[in-house]
Amino acid sequence: NMQKIEWNNRGMSTVHAIFITVMSVYLVFFSGMFSDQLDGLVTVRSSSLSSFTLGVSIGYFITDIAMIYWLYPALGGMEYVIHHMLSLMSTMYAMLSGEAHVYIYMGLITETTTPGINLRWFLDVAGMKNSKAYL
Repeated sequence: NMQKIEWNNRGMSTVHAIFITVMSVYLVFFSGMFSDQLDGLVTVRSSSLSSFTLGVSIGYFITDIAMIYWLYPALGGMEYVIHHMLSLMSTMYAMLSGEAHVYIYMGLITETTTPGINLRWFLDVAGMKNSKAYL
């Protein structure tokens, strides 16, 4: 049934969001890779860890786009397709070129909102809109 598919889709979305938020915050703020104390342009800095992490997001984007196309428009309309295609293309460019990792990761930090959005949907579907977790 469609609700089970969306439940699973949002579950994977939440897993990706938690992973990518943790990795993005680490890479941007704690790894030192984008420090202004280093020589050279920050826009051309990358590492095997930053490329691997972008690859994980690319895999998620491809999977999610496939689900959206397969069940179109049940999981989202054209705005979701456009959003995912732009995200996929920019992330692929960054991973393959080694450029703009800092910008992609700053954008991916916004995935921090996804678990909360999905939690509200899960609680609504489970009939728990009145719970304290729903906010």
